[in-house]
Amino acid sequence: MVLDLGCGSGVPAARSLAAASCRVTGIDISEVQIRRARERVPQAEFIHADATAVSCGAASFDAVVSFFALIHIPVAEQPPLLRKIA
Repeated sequence: MVLDLGCGSGVPAARSLAAASCRVTGIDISEVQIRRARERVPQAEFIHADATAVSCGAASFDAVVSFFALIHIPVAEQPPLLRKIA
């Protein structure tokens, strides 16, 4: 199970992971992007949520990817988020 944190429209990361037979969950703060991701990558699960506030259980994912999302998160909020991911 792979988490795509800040998945946007699901392309290219979630789509590529799903094509490689990974179970993918994407999280994004934008409702519009989540809607697009669900249309573009129907085999994945997408959740509308704030990456800094969402709660997933410990060891919920085998891997986490995040392309370009961290730069949109205030610097002070990044270390706590990264600790939560770890």
